[in-house]
Amino acid sequence: MREYRTVIAAARRGLLMLAVGTALSAALGTAAAAAVEIEVLVRPAGQSGLALAPARLHRDGDVILWNEEARVIVRHTGAQPVELTLVAPSGKSVALPPAEGAAPGNAMATDWIKFGDATGVSRIVVRQGGASVEHVIVHVSRELAGTGGAAPDVPAGPAPAAGAGGAALVAKLAARPAQTKEPLVYASALGRVEQLIAVSRQRDGAKLYRDLAPGVVLVVAEDGLGSGAIVSPQGAVLTNWHVVAGHDTVGVAFLPPLGQTVRQSDIYEARVVRLDMIADLALIEIKNPPPAMTVLQVGDMNDIQIGAEVHAIGHPLGEFWSYTRGVISQVRPNYEWQGGRDDIKHSATVLQTQTPLNPGNSGGPLFSSGEKIIGLNSFLKRGSQGLGFAVAAVELNRFLAAKESRLAPMAKKKEEAGTPKRMPASRSPQGSGGCEPRVIGQKEAEGRTIVAYDTNCNGKPDTYYVEDRGPPPSEYVLIDSDEDGKINRKIVFNVQGKYTLHVFYGGQDGTPTMYGYDYDNDGEIDRFMKPS
Repeated sequence: MREYRTVIAAARRGLLMLAVGTALSAALGTAAAAAVEIEVLVRPAGQSGLALAPARLHRDGDVILWNEEARVIVRHTGAQPVELTLVAPSGKSVALPPAEGAAPGNAMATDWIKFGDATGVSRIVVRQGGASVEHVIVHVSRELAGTGGAAPDVPAGPAPAAGAGGAALVAKLAARPAQTKEPLVYASALGRVEQLIAVSRQRDGAKLYRDLAPGVVLVVAEDGLGSGAIVSPQGAVLTNWHVVAGHDTVGVAFLPPLGQTVRQSDIYEARVVRLDMIADLALIEIKNPPPAMTVLQVGDMNDIQIGAEVHAIGHPLGEFWSYTRGVISQVRPNYEWQGGRDDIKHSATVLQTQTPLNPGNSGGPLFSSGEKIIGLNSFLKRGSQGLGFAVAAVELNRFLAAKESRLAPMAKKKEEAGTPKRMPASRSPQGSGGCEPRVIGQKEAEGRTIVAYDTNCNGKPDTYYVEDRGPPPSEYVLIDSDEDGKINRKIVFNVQGKYTLHVFYGGQDGTPTMYGYDYDNDGEIDRFMKPS
């Protein structure tokens, strides 16, 4: 099996397009590079006929639940036949034939595969000639996924021995304001993404679009969508302040492969690191960005000429990654405008353009024909016909070089008065007031050790550490953030010895409604996914 972190790194690139390149070319004895693309679709199990729930795209290395099934689609180049195999957790290999009625050629699809109510790791292996690629599936049992039912009934009892009972894990959780409910940033806005996504790739300015569109991202906030531009290999993204205002974190999606759509599982989390409310600019940073991103270059005022052609790529009205072109009408130094959140008064050097723009273009780059960012599309003039404005490159470079945020006068007054600009989306009661988590009870039940903790020193249990001796053995924490006797979240540590899985229970019946992956086990969720 491949090193798992390599698998995860590949998974974070979105769809798993595995370029076999020269190695496979040599194996096939051809001059041209060959490639294999593995796509795994997941849906609720037991469906038939035409009334099918939509399938989601599975990322390499992520989970499939006990009540789901998967279908494998392989596309390839090259003349040699392709062998498709499922390697079970036991190591047993089973050939996967094409589905009945599948057309021959350079693509094949399997029937739907059921993994059953068990926890384990399976691999989809594709071989062509002397080369092979694989896709990892972690299937999770009903018991491991759990439900958000009643909290365990743990009677008061003696504390466990020092270092036992998950004390270190619970203390680490309590030391940080962990998110204990479904992330509001994603709950509503990402639902709209799935409904609105219709990838638009216009062929005007084909070369510029081909070169630059991968560096333009979709920015997803709780209450809207916007655009952004990748400006560093570390995942720094330029966008408008009004796109991210009121949020500490937002979602970011990359341009999907041609013919594919953005899905909730393709959203990366990004934190807001710096603001310029006056110029309506924001810098966000993608957490654990994928490798080999397209980084866009910010130009300067020497790249700007009145009457020159300019190009915009963004997401107007939910038409994602759309291309438009126009001209620079004028440069407006110290231009003032007002609007958006809190009716802030803005001022900056801006470019006046005749470029078709709409809501959703906000925060997206305006390019010169030399493929440099010369502005950030920011606002339209009300009542005008296509009169748009972009914050000019001189302002972008100043902002990127700044060390601190620049706030509007109203926001400064709020900070000086000690009034927070907003309340966090959700906060855990854990660790409040400098309280040290303490054990208030424990019990042994059905091969499990359950230890109840009070992490906010109010005498009530809110966190339960569970050591399940299996099989298979597992270690997890249950959180009752509201202290209402119902579990809100389950944190499963070292899933197959690799990453941490967060299960959110937001449904009326306590069923899982969101999953979070902490790939690097640093306590922060790297990616969210809704179940099928």
